[in-house]
Formats: sequence, C-alpha cells, structure tokens
Amino acid sequence: MPGFNLLQYPTLDRQESVRRQWRVGLVGVVLGGALAACAVQWLAWQTEHLLLRRQGLQTELSERKRQVELHQQQAVQNQTIRQQLTQLTQLQHQQQAWTLLQSAVLEEAHSHGLRLERFLVE
Repeated sequence: MPGFNLLQYPTLDRQESVRRQWRVGLVGVVLGGALAACAVQWLAWQTEHLLLRRQGLQTELSERKRQVELHQQQAVQNQTIRQQLTQLTQLQHQQQAWTLLQSAVLEEAHSHGLRLERFLVE
C-alpha cells in the first residue's frame, strides 16, 4: 500500500480526474465533429461532381439521340431519292424507246412518201 501523502487530497485527485475526462471528452467531440464535417463536405463534393457528370452524360445522350434521328431522316430521304432515281431511270429508258420508235416510224413513213404531223391537244 502506498504511503499517505497529505499534500495530495483525494478530492483534488478526483477533481483532476474529472477535469481530464471532460478535456478528453471535449477533444473527442471536437475531433469527431471535425471529422463529421469533413465527411459531409466530401460527400457534398462527390454528390455535386456526380450531378455534373450526370448532366454531361444526359447532354451527350440527347445529342446522340438527335444524331440518330437525323441519320434516320437522312436514310428515309435517301430511300425516297433512290426510288425516284429508279423511276426516273425507267422513265428515261421508256422515253428513249419511244424516241427510237418515233424516229423509225417517221423514217419508214418518209421512205413511203408519207408525211406525219404531230397532233397536240390541250
């Protein structure tokens, strides 16, 4: 058993112990609060960063959708133009055939002494 020292009062030891516990507790609360504030700040930054990235991705998605729609419209226009070109080519072949037929008929008629005229009706 340690010796009894009259310079150290038991109540003074208890008071110092209580003060020490309060200081440690206060330091713990302050450090915990600082860590919590840092964590909240970091999460807020992460959330803002993710929202900005999401907004950028949504903008990119809408741009790609617009490009897809534009490509689809161009494909429809190209298909229409191809059909028109096919029809015009067929019409050109028919016109060439009629021109050859007309020139052959005119030549044959001219060789027999006939004269042909065009009849136009409005």
